[in-house]
Amino acid sequence: MTEIRGPTFAQMSQAYAGGATPKVETGNVATQSTRGTVTSGADFAAKLDQAMTAPAPVKFSRHAEERIRSRGIAMTPADLDRLGRAVDAAAAKGSKDSLVVSNSLSFVVNVPSRTVVTAMPGSTRNDATQVFTKIDSAVLL
Repeated sequence: MTEIRGPTFAQMSQAYAGGATPKVETGNVATQSTRGTVTSGADFAAKLDQAMTAPAPVKFSRHAEERIRSRGIAMTPADLDRLGRAVDAAAAKGSKDSLVVSNSLSFVVNVPSRTVVTAMPGSTRNDATQVFTKIDSAVLL
């Protein structure tokens, strides 16, 4: 955390009235974390940077949640992890709406919002011809 040191409000008011610009100094201070350990400003900055660069989790639209329930699709944490990596790969290529296909599941994902729009199990793909529209890419897992 950075502490800002400078003149008081009264000093600033007087300085601005006289046309001067007061000097403001910054410095590194330690803060008390919620667990009772002291965290320096540099540690906080590193943790913030790590949190900001971590990919956001994949979300599911209401429609996708309904399809998952009605089609009896069971998703494991490993499935969610693979889906997240597939969305990352599609985003790296500039995709907007992508079809993500694995051995057992298919998803249509809005890549910028990381939202699954619809989902279907792999067994449905083999039963009939399936047409996916409004996609600009496909990721095969």
